Amino acid sequence: MNITPDEFNSLQQENINVFDLRSADEYAHGCLPGAVNIAVSELLASPPDEKDKRVIVYCARGFKSEDTADALCDMGYDACGIKGGYAAWLRAEMKKQNAELKKAEVEQSLRKKFRDRLMKPFTKALKLYKLVNEGDRVAVCISGGKDSMLMAKLFQELKRHSEVNFEVKYLV
Repeated sequence: MNITPDEFNSLQQENINVFDLRSADEYAHGCLPGAVNIAVSELLASPPDEKDKRVIVYCARGFKSEDTADALCDMGYDACGIKGGYAAWLRAEMKKQNAELKKAEVEQSLRKKFRDRLMKPFTKALKLYKLVNEGDRVAVCISGGKDSMLMAKLFQELKRHSEVNFEVKYLV
Protein backbone atom coordinates (compact mmCIF):
# COMPACT_ATOMS: atom_id res chain seq x y z
CA MET A 1 0.00 0.00 0.00
CA ASN A 2 1.20 3.52 -0.80
CA ILE A 3 0.24 6.96 0.47
CA THR A 4 0.63 10.27 -1.34
CA PRO A 5 3.14 12.91 -0.25
CA ASP A 6 0.23 15.07 0.97
CA GLU A 7 -1.11 12.20 3.08
CA PHE A 8 2.38 11.77 4.55
CA ASN A 9 2.55 15.47 5.44
CA SER A 10 -0.76 15.21 7.29
CA LEU A 11 0.46 12.40 9.58
CA GLN A 12 1.44 13.10 13.19
CA GLN A 13 5.23 12.65 13.40
CA GLU A 14 5.05 11.07 16.86
CA ASN A 15 2.80 8.26 15.55
CA ILE A 16 5.08 7.09 12.74
CA ASN A 17 8.53 5.66 12.06
CA VAL A 18 9.98 6.91 8.77
CA PHE A 19 12.72 4.99 6.97
CA ASP A 20 14.67 6.23 3.96
CA LEU A 21 15.79 3.27 1.85
CA ARG A 22 18.06 5.28 -0.46
CA SER A 23 21.84 5.34 -0.35
CA ALA A 24 23.67 7.35 2.31
CA ASP A 25 24.76 9.85 -0.38
CA GLU A 26 21.18 10.42 -1.53
CA TYR A 27 20.03 10.74 2.09
CA ALA A 28 22.76 13.31 2.77
CA HIS A 29 21.33 15.55 0.03
CA GLY A 30 17.86 15.65 1.62
CA CYS A 31 15.25 13.51 3.29
CA LEU A 32 11.74 13.54 4.67
CA PRO A 33 11.19 14.97 8.18
CA GLY A 34 12.18 12.47 10.88
CA ALA A 35 13.54 9.89 8.43
CA VAL A 36 16.20 7.37 9.38
CA ASN A 37 18.48 6.13 6.60
CA ILE A 38 18.64 2.33 6.48
CA ALA A 39 19.22 -0.42 3.91
CA VAL A 40 16.24 -2.63 3.03
CA SER A 41 18.04 -5.79 4.18
CA GLU A 42 18.91 -4.19 7.53
CA LEU A 43 15.34 -2.94 8.08
CA LEU A 44 13.81 -6.32 7.32
CA ALA A 45 16.37 -8.15 9.46
CA SER A 46 15.89 -5.75 12.38
CA PRO A 47 12.51 -3.97 12.13
CA PRO A 48 11.42 -1.37 14.72
CA ASP A 49 10.35 -2.59 18.15
CA GLU A 50 7.19 -0.45 18.22
CA LYS A 51 4.49 -2.26 16.28
CA ASP A 52 1.91 0.30 17.42
CA LYS A 53 3.49 3.01 15.24
CA ARG A 54 2.83 3.15 11.53
CA VAL A 55 5.95 2.47 9.43
CA ILE A 56 6.53 4.69 6.42
CA VAL A 57 9.26 3.66 3.97
CA TYR A 58 10.41 5.46 0.87
CA CYS A 59 13.04 5.24 -1.82
CA ALA A 60 13.94 7.48 -4.75
CA ARG A 61 10.92 6.72 -6.96
CA GLY A 62 8.70 4.43 -4.88
CA PHE A 63 9.45 1.03 -6.43
CA LYS A 64 11.69 -0.48 -3.74
CA SER A 65 9.60 0.95 -0.92
CA GLU A 66 6.38 -0.72 -2.08
CA ASP A 67 7.93 -4.21 -1.83
CA THR A 68 9.52 -3.33 1.51
CA ALA A 69 6.20 -2.07 2.90
CA ASP A 70 4.51 -5.30 1.79
CA ALA A 71 7.19 -7.38 3.54
CA LEU A 72 6.76 -5.35 6.75
CA CYS A 73 2.98 -5.82 6.56
CA ASP A 74 3.57 -9.58 6.32
CA MET A 75 5.59 -9.24 9.55
CA GLY A 76 2.62 -7.63 11.32
CA TYR A 77 3.42 -3.94 10.88
CA ASP A 78 1.12 -1.21 9.63
CA ALA A 79 3.47 -0.18 6.83
CA CYS A 80 3.22 1.74 3.61
CA GLY A 81 5.40 3.42 1.02
CA ILE A 82 5.19 6.90 -0.41
CA LYS A 83 3.76 6.90 -3.92
CA GLY A 84 6.46 8.20 -6.25
CA GLY A 85 9.08 8.14 -3.47
CA TYR A 86 11.27 11.03 -2.42
CA ALA A 87 11.05 12.62 -5.87
CA ALA A 88 7.25 12.94 -5.61
CA TRP A 89 7.46 14.32 -2.07
CA LEU A 90 10.08 16.87 -3.18
CA ARG A 91 7.92 17.96 -6.16
CA ALA A 92 4.93 18.44 -3.84
CA GLU A 93 7.03 20.53 -1.44
CA MET A 94 8.35 22.69 -4.27
CA LYS A 95 4.83 23.20 -5.60
CA LYS A 96 3.70 24.35 -2.13
CA GLN A 97 6.63 26.77 -1.86
CA ASN A 98 5.97 28.14 -5.35
CA ALA A 99 2.31 28.70 -4.45
CA GLU A 100 3.32 30.62 -1.31
CA LEU A 101 5.81 32.74 -3.28
CA LYS A 102 3.20 33.49 -5.94
CA LYS A 103 0.68 34.47 -3.27
CA ALA A 104 3.19 36.85 -1.66
CA GLU A 105 4.04 38.32 -5.07
CA VAL A 106 0.37 38.95 -5.88
CA GLU A 107 -0.24 40.49 -2.44
CA GLN A 108 2.71 42.86 -2.88
CA SER A 109 1.57 43.79 -6.38
CA LEU A 110 -1.94 44.61 -5.14
CA ARG A 111 -0.57 46.75 -2.32
CA LYS A 112 1.69 48.69 -4.65
CA LYS A 113 -0.77 49.11 -7.50
CA PHE A 114 -3.78 50.21 -5.47
CA ARG A 115 -2.12 52.14 -2.64
CA ASP A 116 -2.56 55.58 -4.18
CA ARG A 117 -5.77 54.96 -6.13
CA LEU A 118 -7.74 53.05 -3.49
CA MET A 119 -6.10 52.61 -0.10
CA LYS A 120 -5.27 56.26 0.54
CA PRO A 121 -8.78 57.58 -0.31
CA PHE A 122 -10.33 54.68 1.64
CA THR A 123 -8.35 55.42 4.82
CA LYS A 124 -8.85 59.17 4.38
CA ALA A 125 -12.67 58.72 4.25
CA LEU A 126 -12.62 56.41 7.27
CA LYS A 127 -10.68 58.99 9.30
CA LEU A 128 -12.63 62.02 8.05
CA TYR A 129 -16.04 60.51 8.81
CA LYS A 130 -14.85 58.49 11.82
CA LEU A 131 -16.26 55.28 10.35
CA VAL A 132 -13.99 52.88 12.24
CA ASN A 133 -13.27 53.64 15.88
CA GLU A 134 -11.44 51.97 18.75
CA GLY A 135 -13.16 48.71 19.74
CA ASP A 136 -15.51 48.62 16.73
CA ARG A 137 -16.53 45.34 15.11
CA VAL A 138 -16.79 45.54 11.33
CA ALA A 139 -18.49 42.90 9.19
CA VAL A 140 -17.43 42.64 5.56
CA CYS A 141 -19.90 40.65 3.48
CA ILE A 142 -18.28 38.80 0.60
CA SER A 143 -20.42 37.79 -2.37
CA GLY A 144 -17.51 36.68 -4.49
CA GLY A 145 -17.71 39.66 -6.82
CA LYS A 146 -14.80 42.00 -7.36
CA ASP A 147 -16.31 44.85 -5.33
CA SER A 148 -16.78 42.79 -2.17
CA MET A 149 -13.40 41.09 -2.63
CA LEU A 150 -11.77 44.50 -2.93
CA MET A 151 -13.56 45.73 0.20
CA ALA A 152 -12.33 42.65 2.07
CA LYS A 153 -8.76 43.34 0.91
CA LEU A 154 -9.00 47.00 1.95
CA PHE A 155 -10.16 46.04 5.44
CA GLN A 156 -7.48 43.37 5.68
CA GLU A 157 -4.81 45.96 4.92
CA LEU A 158 -6.43 48.49 7.25
CA LYS A 159 -6.42 45.96 10.09
CA ARG A 160 -2.78 45.13 9.40
CA HIS A 161 -1.57 48.74 9.45
CA SER A 162 -4.12 50.66 11.52
CA GLU A 163 -3.32 52.32 14.82
CA VAL A 164 -7.00 51.93 15.75
CA ASN A 165 -7.78 48.64 17.45
CA PHE A 166 -10.89 47.14 15.85
CA GLU A 167 -12.21 43.70 14.92
CA VAL A 168 -13.12 42.65 11.40
CA LYS A 169 -15.20 39.61 10.41
CA TYR A 170 -15.67 38.32 6.90
CA LEU A 171 -19.08 36.86 6.06
CA VAL A 172 -19.96 34.81 3.00
